[in-house]
Amino acid sequence: MILQLQISIVLFQSLNWITFFYHQERVNLLFNSFIIKLENITKHIFELLFEHDCVILPNFGGFVASYATAKFEDSKNIISPPKKHLLFNKNLVNNDGLLVHKVSSYEQISYEEGLALVNDFAAELNKKLSTEKRIELKGV
Repeated sequence: MILQLQISIVLFQSLNWITFFYHQERVNLLFNSFIIKLENITKHIFELLFEHDCVILPNFGGFVASYATAKFEDSKNIISPPKKHLLFNKNLVNNDGLLVHKVSSYEQISYEEGLALVNDFAAELNKKLSTEKRIELKGV
């Protein structure tokens, strides 16, 4: 009886460790997936700026693009292609839905989950900005 009880306890502990490792791996997978989704938000901002003149990152600010036409400089015989100048406006913080809709569509999640993801991204940027005083979004 005591031997059977000890074996049962060892087996139970083993199953707990297996369950723990399973949950740990699941948490790691979810965390890695979350990080990838956060990195995708920068890509979504970049893509949206090609189609729109303003992309707002709720609770952080807005990226405003202004169009500059192509130019030809006679004196240097140089043609400059059309381009967009990008400005950041910290006062544009209200959600217009554009970025959240893009994120939720791409990630195949609900609008509320997309909003939470975008808000988490903005919180991370605000946190980083308060400590490092500078943020660089790759591609933007």
